[in-house]
Amino acid sequence: TRSGAVRPIVAEAYMLKPHEELWEMEVNEMVEELLKKSSDSRGSRDKTRVIFHRIPFNHAVQVYDYTKRESRVVFGPERVMLGPDEQFTVTVLSGSKPKRPGVIQTIDINLGPDFSTDVVIVETLDHARLRLQLSYNWHFRIDKTSQEDSSKIFNVRDFIGDMCNLMASKVRSAVAAVTFEMFHKSSAKIIRKAIFGVDSAGKILDEFLFPKNSLVITNVDIQNVEPVDEKTQRSLQNSVQQAIERTTKNQEDKARRQAEKMEQEAKGQLDKQAIEDQAKAEIARTKLLQLQAESKGVQNQGKAIAEAKARAEAEEITANSKVKMAELKASADKVEYETKLETTKKKQNGK
Repeated sequence: TRSGAVRPIVAEAYMLKPHEELWEMEVNEMVEELLKKSSDSRGSRDKTRVIFHRIPFNHAVQVYDYTKRESRVVFGPERVMLGPDEQFTVTVLSGSKPKRPGVIQTIDINLGPDFSTDVVIVETLDHARLRLQLSYNWHFRIDKTSQEDSSKIFNVRDFIGDMCNLMASKVRSAVAAVTFEMFHKSSAKIIRKAIFGVDSAGKILDEFLFPKNSLVITNVDIQNVEPVDEKTQRSLQNSVQQAIERTTKNQEDKARRQAEKMEQEAKGQLDKQAIEDQAKAEIARTKLLQLQAESKGVQNQGKAIAEAKARAEAEEITANSKVKMAELKASADKVEYETKLETTKKKQNGK
């Protein structure tokens, strides 16, 4: 253009005017290589074309405008276009195990949750040297609606290296204060306490926050512990053997106590059943005696009734017999009287 300004033409057909020409946008070799890996094209980039970059899901890209001296953060999934005066911020991270700086170059920053694994050499209070393989779970806690808060992600150039170095320092300091035996017994608690800290009540906190870039560590996993020298290896083997023996003895004691408990419960159940059966038998016996008493009472009552009825009938028969005899005697007396009277009358008439 006549003014020398550069402007992008997107999504329209355009023919250059006589005073215009195509402008080639240059980026550094690292960005060029990263764009080539992320794009589908296999050939070299057409430098007169606008640069587009696809941001994966849950990733962030920072674009810096060097004319305005300001940056913007774009979150995926998104397709970001680079303006003529803009450049991508390249993040160079530590990688490998143990962590080495400059291993990973990327435009996209993963927001997490994710994990990073590191190898740390520590020495105990009694000079036992150990190689620890630790895995840290982390994520960025930011407000995506705020550019000021989102830009914190890029405040630390190598946040992986910075995180692993700080955690390794905390772990070395904590392990150096305890003996090998103590560390072997409570390694997880010692490391978690060193990394997350404790509250006023002495309880281990749930997370560790890096205020500068809002990175949060939520968990640490001890993947492997191995000795560095032979002496420490022998001590570790002895500790492992003792731990196995203690565990075996504890399991045997637990099994024995459980068996004794089950035996006592079974015995108690049998005793309880015997008592219940005895109580039921006693109740049945009491009921039987009650029924026998009632039966005997009924028998006695029936006998008394029968005897009383028999006596009443006998008395009734006796009374009836006496009445009959009295009636017969009266009838006989009447006949005798009438006979005597008739005889007297005849005697009187004969005279």
